[in-house]
Amino acid sequence: MEFCPHFISSISRRGGLVTIRAFDRMRMTENDFKDGFYTEDKEPYNTSQVLGDIASQCGFKPCELSFPAVDRLYYGDIHGKKCREILEMLSENGVGVWHCSDDEELRFTPLFSMSGSVGVNVSESTPLYIHSEKGPFEAVYAKNTASGEVFSAGSGSDFRRSLKISGKLFDGDRTSDVMSLAAKKVWRSFYCSHADISFAPCGLTEFVFGDIYGLISVKTVIRFGAVSVYAQAETADICEDESDYTDVMGYELLKKIEGGRKYGSTVITDKGGGITSDSGTDLRKADISFFSALGDRITQFDGVMMDNVMPDSIKKLSDTVTEFVYGNTAYKLSYDVSPNGEKKNIRLVKEE
Repeated sequence: MEFCPHFISSISRRGGLVTIRAFDRMRMTENDFKDGFYTEDKEPYNTSQVLGDIASQCGFKPCELSFPAVDRLYYGDIHGKKCREILEMLSENGVGVWHCSDDEELRFTPLFSMSGSVGVNVSESTPLYIHSEKGPFEAVYAKNTASGEVFSAGSGSDFRRSLKISGKLFDGDRTSDVMSLAAKKVWRSFYCSHADISFAPCGLTEFVFGDIYGLISVKTVIRFGAVSVYAQAETADICEDESDYTDVMGYELLKKIEGGRKYGSTVITDKGGGITSDSGTDLRKADISFFSALGDRITQFDGVMMDNVMPDSIKKLSDTVTEFVYGNTAYKLSYDVSPNGEKKNIRLVKEE
């Protein structure tokens, strides 16, 4: 059986059994990323450039590396990081996994997709356990862990059909992209400790148990025997329950205020914002005092000018006006006269 080169980490012997533990080239991503070329004054950097450097530093075969989900990275995203940490951040926001292909290329496979499929010899395998199923997905909620903001795409009333994810680079567009990826897909968590297979898969692999399809293993450990290959294949549960979904929905509701409703003593209608002391919910019968704008930064409340509030500036005022009333306060025009008759130090003075 042929597969990509592996690095042996340990060899043990017990009786007639020799056990060899080995990793593929992804093990090299534990190395520190050499960022000597990168500086803050040149940021941002194309993600493809950073990925190319990771591939080169870790010894992957040169290949075209683009990552539309995150098209640029900043100095803080890569400085002082291991290659694995950079890939994990991209994986988190791209919603998928990085892996080493059979020809030693660095590749990314989105979640709900698969890099390959392998049939399982059920009669020579241990039992398959399917733990849970979630979906088909109708909505995605993505939390930006840097800002705390939550974005949503799609719509669904059942938390079992809503996918909740997080990452430091999520925005509305990225959330919509994930929705298009996850729409109508199903997440199945399962476990098989000893699946008899015919070749060593890589990446996100679909394991086909007889007539059971769609089981994509996120964590696969391959074991080579004398005449056969076995895999420990598993996908964990999505650790969410109805309370998680309710929290996310609550966040969404807090961001929106529906018109025509009362929130405590505050009312929002097509007339604007208002205040009421009525305890009822029927706004047609409520006594409401509204705020309204009469001009730039000049506001009245319930028909009365807001007192003691002056505009930032008065664009024009005739010097024939000696007095005016703003709110309930009278002001007079005052100024100093220079020897040549110029009016200087013009000001409005409150009359006592």
